[in-house]
Amino acid sequence: MPKRLIPMILCLVLGLVLALGGTMVMAEGRQITLAAPKVLTENGFLKHLLPRFTLKHRVRVAVVPNGAAADVTLAPDGAGQAVFEGAGSRWHLSSLEDSAEIQRFSDWLTSDIGLNTVEAFEGPDGLQYTRVAIEAAAEEALDLTGDAANGLAVSNLHCKRCHVVGTADRMSGINSTPSFFVLRAFPDWDERFYSFYALNPHPSFTRITDLETKLDPMHKAAIVPVDLSLEDLDDIITYVAGLEPADLGAPIQLQ
Repeated sequence: MPKRLIPMILCLVLGLVLALGGTMVMAEGRQITLAAPKVLTENGFLKHLLPRFTLKHRVRVAVVPNGAAADVTLAPDGAGQAVFEGAGSRWHLSSLEDSAEIQRFSDWLTSDIGLNTVEAFEGPDGLQYTRVAIEAAAEEALDLTGDAANGLAVSNLHCKRCHVVGTADRMSGINSTPSFFVLRAFPDWDERFYSFYALNPHPSFTRITDLETKLDPMHKAAIVPVDLSLEDLDDIITYVAGLEPADLGAPIQLQ
């Protein structure tokens, strides 16, 4: 080997050692403890799971016996958030403390990436774990006591200037504002309508007489103010509840 190459090689080796050493120090300095039953260690699950988290986030996870004091706990059929299931149990994640590292582990394990890692595990005798199916919460039934016909009339009188409010006025409204049909497709559509007068730009021209709301003096609108009663609002919501929600298509998939 030419002598002039030796210093170059030594520099490269030293740089690599320093780089690896820095990574190890960073990982050692950021550590959390995890309490889990022996079964998750003996079947190889934690050996499969934890290094992938550490590699991604540079946070080491030290496993301690189940029942010992720990930052995070994985327990079968216990308290906390249900994350995955398998081996006859539903496994829950819980913590008594809160830190950036603990939150990072919780967010990762409950994310698609973390759950895909859980489901990629293949244990002895074909053992696998699968994510817990999120059960849709029962939608609270609205107490629709308003007059839908009056709701349409009030919407035509006040809302039509900006929104498409019915099938007979598809070409009305402003292009930049969503139609009632689009708003109806949102999961929280009722909350949006109940509080619309407090959402921009409505405070500048909308007053709810029963609540004695006042126009926003900082943003004066160049349109005639809209005065509504709570009864009018109930009528509008009753009308909107009967609309066919717009088809917004499938969620955008990021590649």
